[in-house]
Amino acid sequence: VTLWARLEEESIAAQERVYIAPVAIRASLTTVRDVFLVKEPFEVEVKTTDLAAKPVAVKMQLRLFKRETDETGRVGEREVRGMGVQTDREGSAKARVEFADSGDYVLRLQGTDDRQNPFSVGKYVRIVGDDDEVKLRILADTDTYKVGETPKIKLVSRTEPQLCLLTYEGDRLYG
Repeated sequence: VTLWARLEEESIAAQERVYIAPVAIRASLTTVRDVFLVKEPFEVEVKTTDLAAKPVAVKMQLRLFKRETDETGRVGEREVRGMGVQTDREGSAKARVEFADSGDYVLRLQGTDDRQNPFSVGKYVRIVGDDDEVKLRILADTDTYKVGETPKIKLVSRTEPQLCLLTYEGDRLYG
């Protein structure tokens, strides 16, 4: 929308383009990584704010969809599960999920603002199992560690058991 202001007696005018948000809630979904193992429980962190970036409590639905491709190559989604999620006054909530089958999934958060305008936000995750084409995966919840902190890393090998060397690097080789 363009707003106009004019003062005829001063012979001045101004205009400004203003964007009107149809939804009064901003929501986000985060996970510690984008790849998880079959039957590995993980947390989905939900944050909600109003348009002024102030935290707000909101009731929503977290719906989990598996992405599937049909014989013609078209991709669709099949709902696997849904659950209620409510953020607190700080605009935060956590939901714990896990998947029984490997594949590509969409975590979709849906809700309405106080004027009943719908909103939706999604996040893609990949769930890997024994059929994973990647034979060696290193899964870490972060890629940055503090000095003295012990890294928690999952090393997943889909090959025959064998010796493996895992090193930590920085400005020198640490271990």
